[in-house]
Amino acid sequence: THDLRELCQLCASFQAGYLELEDDCDFLTQFATPSGFPSFERATQEDAEQALDTLQGILELGQSQKQSQGPTMTM
Repeated sequence: THDLRELCQLCASFQAGYLELEDDCDFLTQFATPSGFPSFERATQEDAEQALDTLQGILELGQSQKQSQGPTMTM
């Protein structure tokens, strides 16, 4: 899926902190390219900076989750 809110909600089933990122995920989803090819619409510098800041927060939450739980494997 290219809907990051949906992925965020799935992650929230493991770590409730992801629910706080739903609005950020909505912001990032607008830049998704479902066809796999970029559109001709360009993001502004402000959009790019906000996207990078948002991504940093998501990555930090993911890393904290990984460190607190340790490696897991499910089948």
